[in-house]
Amino acid sequence: MAEVPEDGATLDELARLSGMTARNVRAHQERGLLPPPQVRGRVGYYGQDHLDRLRMIAELQAEGLSLAAVQRTMQDVPPGRAGQALAVRRSLLDGWDDEQPEVYAVEELRGWFGDDVDKILERAGAMGLVVRLEEGVEVLAPSLLGALRDVAALGVPAAVVLDVQERLAKATDQIAAVFAGFVLTHLYKPDGDAPAHDLVELGALVDAMRPLAVRATVTNLGRSLSKQVERTLAETTKPRRRGRR
Repeated sequence: MAEVPEDGATLDELARLSGMTARNVRAHQERGLLPPPQVRGRVGYYGQDHLDRLRMIAELQAEGLSLAAVQRTMQDVPPGRAGQALAVRRSLLDGWDDEQPEVYAVEELRGWFGDDVDKILERAGAMGLVVRLEEGVEVLAPSLLGALRDVAALGVPAAVVLDVQERLAKATDQIAAVFAGFVLTHLYKPDGDAPAHDLVELGALVDAMRPLAVRATVTNLGRSLSKQVERTLAETTKPRRRGRR
């Protein structure tokens, strides 16, 4: 990944390195998202921290954050620490899902789901599972699509399976909130005078919690499923009462 030269970069050079237009870079600076450049003569020169901030802004916007939310996030990044904040942020977000997106032809999906494929893809897109492309469909979680296909092959309407997926996503959001609350309440002890150190510490804590969170969730899910199976068996094998004659 290209970096800013030691002697700095002009506005046009910074825009090229960041993949933005010079107008966008200037707009971010006017909003206070970027510190002013170092002026030498009549030319402003930008450093690596400016580029790291632009990359972080781009990633936040790509995730759907509003401009106001981006501004609040960037205000918490100390001067000269954008690169470290960006690296820690990527570390926190990466590694949870090792699935790689796959692109499928719409006709292939139509063979799986029939003529309702367009409605299914529209809803799956709203749920963040797929992205419609000019040619084909990018499936962000191929294993979930495979499960949807297999259950649909058993005769269960795909809409019902998507209903279940929505409920599961809400449940896993709650599980994630439990672990996040645990880390922030019992493990993470930030030092107000060392925000950069705090970011590194938080990244290390999340990395340490990652396998523990997965193991605990899988174990608890297995125990819960066993209990549900036992209850179901008990209900289905319970003798039925005979009516009075």
